[in-house]
Amino acid sequence: DDVIAGIRFGTTLTKIDKSRVALVGGSHGGYKVLQAGVRMGTEIRCISAGSPWMVDPVTFMAADATKPPFSRIAPEVRAKLTSQAKSLYSQVLRREGSEAKAEEFLRAHSALDQSSKIKSPLLLLTSHADESVPHVLVEPLYNRMRSQNQSVEIFTVSKSPHGFYWGREEGGGDARGIRGRMTPDQELEVRETSKCLIGFLKKHLK
Repeated sequence: DDVIAGIRFGTTLTKIDKSRVALVGGSHGGYKVLQAGVRMGTEIRCISAGSPWMVDPVTFMAADATKPPFSRIAPEVRAKLTSQAKSLYSQVLRREGSEAKAEEFLRAHSALDQSSKIKSPLLLLTSHADESVPHVLVEPLYNRMRSQNQSVEIFTVSKSPHGFYWGREEGGGDARGIRGRMTPDQELEVRETSKCLIGFLKKHLK
């Protein structure tokens, strides 16, 4: 609610063209720009979400970890994520009062379930080396929107940890504890990601 209110306030400011608003967010910010896109429709010209957290809360919190997409994640990463998911789900379940109501709440806040409401072109940025928001947890949103003939692109790198879409060297909360400077391959991926994002914004904001 605060993010959407902030965007709408911003469009009232002098010199702002409210017909050319783009949303860019990463990680939890990626989740928020997707939710804003679901709720704001054509108010938004385009959206870019870098490794958006919890694209589908139902999958993240209640899915069988022995089946895809979780089964496609490395065991140590899967253990960390499922532990986090279990804790979050217990909070939702306690607040909603039943599994049925908890699922209803999660589906209402699922970018995957609500994806048909996204009316703006979307660019997803993911990495196969991201252990905080693995590529396989974001890919279903891309596939769903493609199947619905929506405007969606995905740009995926292979060696950069969580935070690569900002060029963040330490990789943030990456489970491997990466610290220090990026490798040359990671630096190249950051440059390519920036080029992709800037090209996407120029294309849709004209």
